[in-house]
This record gives sequence, structure tokens and C-alpha cells, in this order.
Amino acid sequence: MQNTVVTNAHLYGLDETKLIVCDTLGANEQKLHIDAAAAFKEMQIAAVQAGVSLHIASGFRSFAHQQRIWEYKFHHESRQALSNEERIADILRWSALPGTSRHHWGSDFDAYDSATIERSALTLEPWEYEQGGPCHKLFLWLEKNAPRFGFYRPYDQDRGGVAPEPWHWSYAPLSSIYLSEFNSHHLRAVLAQAQLSGLTAESDLDNYLHAYVQTYVMNVATANI
Repeated sequence: MQNTVVTNAHLYGLDETKLIVCDTLGANEQKLHIDAAAAFKEMQIAAVQAGVSLHIASGFRSFAHQQRIWEYKFHHESRQALSNEERIADILRWSALPGTSRHHWGSDFDAYDSATIERSALTLEPWEYEQGGPCHKLFLWLEKNAPRFGFYRPYDQDRGGVAPEPWHWSYAPLSSIYLSEFNSHHLRAVLAQAQLSGLTAESDLDNYLHAYVQTYVMNVATANI
């Protein structure tokens, strides 16, 4: 990775200038950062040669996209009986606070095997990647081979933050730089303008963000590539 310049806009999903389309299957067009995309294409070719149909279920996601996910889940009928704090905690086990998703960086993607399950049927649940699941063969292949192409699993085990995600892979040469540049003070300014449900008051942000960033952003596996 050479001369990688990280700006706040890149960190928080507000800039798409370094992205390219790297995977297209039907209407499912996915983008990654140009460097991650090149590595992904090499890995995808190797997977095909091994009889695995590696595709991206979700690559880059903008801040606006992540905010739509947040608002949908926050107001979902299944959480109406919960307090704001309980709703937030429930959402964060599986979905990132807008501005903190690694998908904003263009370095991370969710993988699936298109030969064994259609994207429309995929739910991104652990059982799909476990023995007997449609993406188990893909998972085993990636566990063995993804490091050769620079990818690793940041959510490989439960560390008390994001739950384990066997589908989530990260291009370490890029994501390690983004993670080192992450700044909770800059994030606070972005979120103050966004007015997210459950975090609209300045006191909410001040009391919440530092602990959140440590638990859900920084608390990940270290790439050993």
C-alpha cells in the first residue's frame, strides 16, 4: 500500500472517489477501494479454480446507507418495547453505528457462495457458514487461503463488541491504516449533524462515543498477514 491518504470523508463513508466496481452478479453490483478490489479479483479467480463461487454480498456502504439501516432497525416493531439504550445495544451486536462501519472504508466485504445460495436468500447468519450450511465450503477455503491475498477476519470471535461474523473479510493493508486514523472526536462531529434516532442530544454523544469506539471499532482481531 503506497501513499494512502486517509481523510475524514473516507473514514466515515462520505467519499466514494477511490471505489471501483469489482463484483457484479445480476443486479448485485458491489464496490471496493481500488486496492482491495484488485486483491479481491485475484482471490476470486483462485476460488473459482478451487470450485468455489466467491461473491460479495455487501462491499462498500456509505454513511447514508448505514443510517438507513440504523433507522429501520431502531424503529422496527420488534424493538418497540425496549428503551433507547436497549435498542442501541441490540442493534450494535450485528449492525454498526453509522460512521463506524468498516464497510465505509471500501476494504471490507461480506462473502457468500453464489453456487450454493442466491443472494436474495442469504441472511448472513452464522449457521449459513457452519458445517451443513450453504457457505461452509467457501468459509473453509477463505480461512485457508484469504491471508495469501491480504484478507483476514476482524470479527473472528466474541470480544464483547461485534458478534463473530464468519462472512466478514477485511483487506488488512488498507483497513489497518484506516483503523489507526479513526478519531472519535471527528466521528462525533459527523454524528451531531446526522441526528440519529436514539443519539440526538449532545449529551448522548458525549457519554456514549468513547466507550462505543473502544468496544465496537477498536476491539477486533489483529491482522497477522
